[in-house]
Amino acid sequence: MTWAPYTTEIMKIKQTNGISGAYKVTLQVSAYYGAHNFYGEAEMVVSAEGN
Repeated sequence: MTWAPYTTEIMKIKQTNGISGAYKVTLQVSAYYGAHNFYGEAEMVVSAEGN
């Protein structure tokens, strides 16, 4: 699955461990396959670790 970055929407950003902690970002993406054949919408959660 591939998603189109130009239609990605940030749904939620949550800081998980205080001021310099990790973040969880929830995205809504439009998924496609092959030569841009629309597959549907999906929700994706991305984690980023802090220092």
